[in-house]
Amino acid sequence: ELRTGKFHAKTDHIILWAKALKLMRSKEYKKALRVFKIIESTGEKSEMLYYYEGLSYHSLNANDQAGKYYLNAIMLNPNYYQPYYSYAKLQNDVYANTHDAKKYYKDALAKDSLNAIQHNNYAMFLEKTFEDIKGATKEYELAIKANPNLEAAHVNYAILLFQKIVDPINSERHFKWALTLKPNDAIAHLNYGFLLSNKLKKKEEAKQHYLKAIEIDPKLKTKENNKFFGVK
Repeated sequence: ELRTGKFHAKTDHIILWAKALKLMRSKEYKKALRVFKIIESTGEKSEMLYYYEGLSYHSLNANDQAGKYYLNAIMLNPNYYQPYYSYAKLQNDVYANTHDAKKYYKDALAKDSLNAIQHNNYAMFLEKTFEDIKGATKEYELAIKANPNLEAAHVNYAILLFQKIVDPINSERHFKWALTLKPNDAIAHLNYGFLLSNKLKKKEEAKQHYLKAIEIDPKLKTKENNKFFGVK
């Protein structure tokens, strides 16, 4: 129940936001949405409120409503970049609208240029959806420039360099960098093993990385991989 008076109203507003965000963190999206609706009923109109309402709807698979609220947030404050990412993901994952997804990713990164994680995500999107190797290369490099310790960007870029660009020297450099940051990355070990065997002709070293990969993640052990790396 909301109380009257400026002091009580302000206090209740803070309490409601804290409750809603706590429910979001615990993934109780339906309850969180109810609280956000109470906040909205007080007359609040803010890009953050609309964004979180969109996120709640998105998490509940009410996708049309999610899109509506993301766009409301963007229209209210075009410089608030978070809903751009969520709207791009919604368009790509739910509606297969890759054109709009690409547009909103680009718009977000124009406002949030030092976000290494999102540069990495956008690079993967460009690589897998559009086979845009040049664009993906640029975004992986921007991700690594923004955060040289983002291990996922090094792995993804190393795989791109190995499989699509055929630059084994730089691919190896990024695999080594990734494994320095995260020695127990099974996927990095596996793909580094493929690079060592296929391009650098280091069969025994490749085998050791494969053995490390399947030690970390036994699901990577297959008949095909065993045969390739010479493991019985």
